[in-house]
Amino acid sequence: MDLTNTDFIAIGSALVAGLSALYARWAVKASKHQNEISLHAERLNVYKGVTIFGSKLAANGPSIQDTDVWKFHECVQLSEFYYSAAIHKRLDTAFTQALSMLAKNDEWKFAKEQGSANAKDISDERHKIHRALRDECFSISDAMKENLRLAKA
Repeated sequence: MDLTNTDFIAIGSALVAGLSALYARWAVKASKHQNEISLHAERLNVYKGVTIFGSKLAANGPSIQDTDVWKFHECVQLSEFYYSAAIHKRLDTAFTQALSMLAKNDEWKFAKEQGSANAKDISDERHKIHRALRDECFSISDAMKENLRLAKA
């Protein structure tokens, strides 16, 4: 069997096409991996925000600062894009609870300043909201961990 120059060119072209296809496949795989790393960074930022807020709740009790609640709100907003709808909904509910706790804090301070008899009841309510919110934040952060694993076994 005699091979002509055109046969060699055709075989060479087929090899180049095969190598190009392999390179394209590798490039797509690398691009997907890079996108996953980028998403991971954003998910990690949201996770950190939730755990920091939960830690501040644990450290400060119900006397959390307004600024901490609004920083938490930024994480809640971003969670819509990087986590499941269920986790976002839980975070949104936690944010609503945090606002309720802030309102109870203000109500308690006012009742305490006025010498109101129901200041103790208000304080009990704010502590109840605080404990539920703190526990929910830690529960949510545990649920978020599954989305943070890059190497899934």
